[in-house]
Amino acid sequence: MSVVGKIVGAVTGGVDEVHRTVAAYKAAREARDLAIAEAALTVGHHRVAQEAGLSPSRVRQILHDVTAPEGHHGDREGGPQ
Repeated sequence: MSVVGKIVGAVTGGVDEVHRTVAAYKAAREARDLAIAEAALTVGHHRVAQEAGLSPSRVRQILHDVTAPEGHHGDREGGPQ
């Protein structure tokens, strides 16, 4: 394999790894948000916020995002917090 071929392969492999990592992050984030929303419905957002190290307003936002109908999440993209 040529040097250029090795470089292209390394870059492509790196990009694939980034895609896998982002997909895993999004899945973990979704699972976390679902757990936070479920707990907030059970014990209240203030207690969940305290236990999770989040602000009560962030817990309310997560609860809203999880319980809002699909496609009705406002302008939020759900990026890293």
